[in-house]
Amino acid sequence: MSRPRYQLSRAYLHGDYSKANQEKTADRYVKNRYGSWSNAKRHWLSYGWY
Repeated sequence: MSRPRYQLSRAYLHGDYSKANQEKTADRYVKNRYGSWSNAKRHWLSYGWY
């Protein structure tokens, strides 16, 4: 099993923990929620998360 790269639940990964699926799933999640990785980072920084 690949090590998790993102904080994705099992439900998002549908049992496929491969690096490729984690990347694809994270990209899809970020696009749907924030529009882009840049927007996701701005959101993250605006809350002071680290």
